[in-house]
Amino acid sequence: MSSPESPQPEPHTAQSAESPIIDATGSESAFHGTVLPSVAPPPAENPVWNGWDVLLIVGLAFATMFLTQFAILFGAHYLLYPNTTLMELAQRPILMLISTSVVELAVVIYLLLLIEGKYRAPFGGAIRWSWPKNAWGLLLLGAFMLLVLSMLENLLPRSFKEVAAAGN
Repeated sequence: MSSPESPQPEPHTAQSAESPIIDATGSESAFHGTVLPSVAPPPAENPVWNGWDVLLIVGLAFATMFLTQFAILFGAHYLLYPNTTLMELAQRPILMLISTSVVELAVVIYLLLLIEGKYRAPFGGAIRWSWPKNAWGLLLLGAFMLLVLSMLENLLPRSFKEVAAAGN
């Protein structure tokens, strides 16, 4: 309750009752003296890319997969292993690892160009990249697991052929 000695202040309006509100067409509005709510801009699309971009990324991954497999196989056959058949080369893990790395590199480069070039957004923010708070703890945990698994490797048999040969 307010007394006449300490009256409550009146709320401040953007337009006074004496001045009419003019809309975009130049005519007076029927709402004299009322405060209209501010119109917020529409929220930005999250994520910044759309379905067509995802389809392009998948297509790029498949096309790069096929092209790099053939290019690396034929390159290794003609340059490094001329006496080895293509079927034997296709089963070499190092060539498969190189091919996979090239595919992933091509997709990451395309994502960088797409997000930072087309949409003008920072890459880390667009993919919501955030480092864990305890990154050093996770790194130490990984090193500890590597050490434990390396010691455990010495206790396990080398291959199924050795196990079969030991059983005979």
